[in-house]
Amino acid sequence: MRLGAVSIDSKWSWLSMVDRLSNGDITKHDLVYERNYIECLNLLSYWHEKDKYMEEINKQRQNNLTRYGK
Repeated sequence: MRLGAVSIDSKWSWLSMVDRLSNGDITKHDLVYERNYIECLNLLSYWHEKDKYMEEINKQRQNNLTRYGK
């Protein structure tokens, strides 16, 4: 998310990663901090690639719906 010159991801990147790994449950943040960082980074990388893939699929579907009027 980008608002003006500051993006939330760059300002709060560490917290957004912990939040994603804890599924938004603040009571599980300590459990995330106890995990192996390589495991956490691998999982975050997987989710990042999956999100990009799903975004592209949704874009293609939207283009097809627009193009063919369905």
